Amino acid sequence: MPRVAPITGKQDVPAEHHAVVDHVLSVFGNVRGPSSVMLHSPGVADPLEQLSEYVRFRSAIPKRI
Repeated sequence: MPRVAPITGKQDVPAEHHAVVDHVLSVFGNVRGPSSVMLHSPGVADPLEQLSEYVRFRSAIPKRI
């Protein structure tokens, strides 16, 4: 049993934080894993999700390091 109830969608967060959930949904398609716990603190979750999106989709590692 988890110590903190996982957040699974917008219905689990206050209306003023629905945009953060929408961002998670746009990147991952659903709320799961670490995002489901981080959304308990939307002020932390939003910048972390933006960083995650940047690393996954807009950054590149050169072939030769």
